[in-house]
Amino acid sequence: MDAKKQSSLSFFWDGDENPTRLIENILPLVSRFSNVPEEKLKEIISIAVVTTLTGKYTEYEFTTEFDENRIFHLKHDNYDFLPALSSGDRIVLWITLVAALSKSAVNNLTFIAHRPFHRIDSRKRILIEEVMKDDVGNARVILLDSKRDFDLILELFSSCSSSKSLH
Repeated sequence: MDAKKQSSLSFFWDGDENPTRLIENILPLVSRFSNVPEEKLKEIISIAVVTTLTGKYTEYEFTTEFDENRIFHLKHDNYDFLPALSSGDRIVLWITLVAALSKSAVNNLTFIAHRPFHRIDSRKRILIEEVMKDDVGNARVILLDSKRDFDLILELFSSCSSSKSLH
């Protein structure tokens, strides 16, 4: 058996931590737990980022690039756009990237998020919940938050589900 496949990797992310550096360093980070070729990882990252942001920023045209140090850059009109995103957008983007890239993991991946919802609005909470429910592949996800935040998510999620069934 391959020892790499048997090992387990855990990510711990504190919701108080700004995810910008994590997003910028996503390629070196994911290279540790994936055997997918780097060019394919770059493609997965770029598609996930653009897909996540085009829903909100419909008039913007984004490009993604990786510098010589493999650091990710999000560009709009040749300007670095990642710092211009709201903290909530960066949180959604970070979790979306983790979800998209967890599918390429050769290890057992565990993602632990402490208070991921407390700095974001209701819409972003629902988006994160949907991403984590549908797109994390075989990864284990552990969310640590207050009962109040989970109750809000369940309440919002059930109201969305009932309104979807009416259409």
